Amino acid sequence: MTPTTPPPQDKAPIASTVTLPSGLSLNLLRWPAAEGSTAPPALLVHGLGDCAWVWQGVAPALAEKREVLAVDLRGHGGSPHVAPSDYQVREMAADLSALVEVLGLRKPLLIGHSLGAAVAIQACAAAPERYAALALVDYATEVAPANIKLVRTALALMHGTYDSIADYVAILRRRHVLANPQLLEAVAHAALRPTDAGHRPRFDIAVLDALCHGDDLATTNEQLGRLQLPVLVVRGALSWVVSRECAQSLVAACPQAELAVVPMAGHSVQIDNPRGLLTALGRWFEPALAC
Repeated sequence: MTPTTPPPQDKAPIASTVTLPSGLSLNLLRWPAAEGSTAPPALLVHGLGDCAWVWQGVAPALAEKREVLAVDLRGHGGSPHVAPSDYQVREMAADLSALVEVLGLRKPLLIGHSLGAAVAIQACAAAPERYAALALVDYATEVAPANIKLVRTALALMHGTYDSIADYVAILRRRHVLANPQLLEAVAHAALRPTDAGHRPRFDIAVLDALCHGDDLATTNEQLGRLQLPVLVVRGALSWVVSRECAQSLVAACPQAELAVVPMAGHSVQIDNPRGLLTALGRWFEPALAC
């Protein structure tokens, strides 16, 4: 089968750390815009257990028109671990809002996947005037508890020690059969840290327990209902996490929302079919982006 992922080395990001007023320093990847670009920037927020590198299949194409930034949430990727009690969506949303302020981003497009979508919703709800549009990738407030349990179990099982990065890549390849192997290798290198015993995920396992209660359905739907900016709800056609009915319920909660379904993609749409995600984003936010 032909990979749906463009080569990840097309445009390598610049890594940096940004210190927030709270004192927390977050890891950030930046893909500079092409010369002469004037479109608003895009800020990308990964899902539970992931890192900023999962956007490498999407970000270079977006950067043809705009500056693109992807952040490692607290407890993920290159960002620091914190006390378990501080791994809440509201804290992560506050981090995101502070990041936008510190970087001086003007009206960015905010694109969040799964947990990152929940974080993005809260950040937008706190200051909707700061953002141009919002995209929620394979996220819903009404996900079945059994599906949430499967996600958490899978992440816990992957949180072991690996003799080599190749061993971790092999697991990723079984989960994402259509993904470009180079993209999965880039994600694996960013997701693991070397130890004396082997390679271990940088993701803090304490996040799983801290977020075990999920989102407050009524509050999140109320926040979406108040938003007066364009909202795109994206679902992977093969997603076993977010059902078609869940995605439709999310759209119904927000008067400004529309639904896009990306073919040949499961829950991790940006890894499984980045080209399809780019097409969905392009048709909604800027027709020139469509691939």
